[in-house]
Amino acid sequence: MTDDLDAETLAFAHRMSDLARAGETEELSGHVDAGRPANMTNDKGDTLLTSR
Repeated sequence: MTDDLDAETLAFAHRMSDLARAGETEELSGHVDAGRPANMTNDKGDTLLTSR
């Protein structure tokens, strides 16, 4: 649940979704390669692969 996340983590999650929607695959892959979860979901249940 997002209620358990701090503001910095939520901002990061929103930025990752924005990057996915914009097709910024190079920056996204850098985060995923660094260990960020590719299956992280937003409030709509979208992952980085399904962001609209």
